Amino acid sequence: MNYQRITVICSFLILLTLSAVSATAAGLRLERIDFAALSADREQVVLQLNGPYILNSFTLKGEKPRLVFDFKDARIAASIQNQTSTNGALIRQIRVGMHGGGDPKTRVVFDLAGLAGVTVHQARDDDHFSLTILLSRSRAADAPAPSPPGAVSTPPLPDAEPAGPAAAVKLEPQQPLSPPPLPGPAAKQKLAAPTIATLESIRYENSALKGEMILFQLNGFYPPTVQGVEEGVPRAVCDFANTRLGAEVKTINRIKGTYLKAIRVGQHRNPEKIRVVLDLEANNNYDLQQLFFREEKLFVIIINTIEPTPATQP
Repeated sequence: MNYQRITVICSFLILLTLSAVSATAAGLRLERIDFAALSADREQVVLQLNGPYILNSFTLKGEKPRLVFDFKDARIAASIQNQTSTNGALIRQIRVGMHGGGDPKTRVVFDLAGLAGVTVHQARDDDHFSLTILLSRSRAADAPAPSPPGAVSTPPLPDAEPAGPAAAVKLEPQQPLSPPPLPGPAAKQKLAAPTIATLESIRYENSALKGEMILFQLNGFYPPTVQGVEEGVPRAVCDFANTRLGAEVKTINRIKGTYLKAIRVGQHRNPEKIRVVLDLEANNNYDLQQLFFREEKLFVIIINTIEPTPATQP
């Protein structure tokens, strides 16, 4: 796939987004937030929008841990309160605010009671424009809590990258499940070997119109989890779960970009994953757009910067 093809796909995606926005009077909106305490150690929040959305999510550690969801170019329905106390054991309150300026977005913040033993699961439903977040707290005597439909539970990822107070906690993406074995010892039919997720190549391209792009070529629909780390050297961390590394991928690639300085790749165990770290230039406010072209089996991160502007914080 060449750059011209990417431009066509991106343009088509933008046209689809604009069509969806024009279908409603106020454009993309966060229309509803539903909180439910499923048990003493499980709480669920469903965020409902009215159209396709671009999401950036991360967790802030420290004395006041927070889970943050940014919906690009989204507004807030009048029925949603700016602050709602949940009185939950895991989520204390939910705050919502809209940020304007050059990077308009709606920010949803979960104020957490703590992060110890807490696992975050995310299930995205692009057909119904919703996002379901399940927080579960593990106890030694209890069995692992089930995930919401569409989510896969995995153990917490080790901090291979230095993590300061503002480091992001990972959200697990959906992963394809292997088919079950044939029943009965006498069954002779053999199942086709499941496709092993493979990161085949990583390419860098610089577009004056779109920004600096990192293109991850895979062999299927295997989107990674992406987190931004602001402390120290700013970087974006992409984790590809249960994925092997292609022979053409370099472990270190120095980039002479305006914003991107290096791409570092490592294979991690327990759990099995590939971690790709994008080292960025310091002293910038970054806007990282994530796109996955399913037919092309291509995941793309577009790096741009935004000028800091006064915004109402939730």
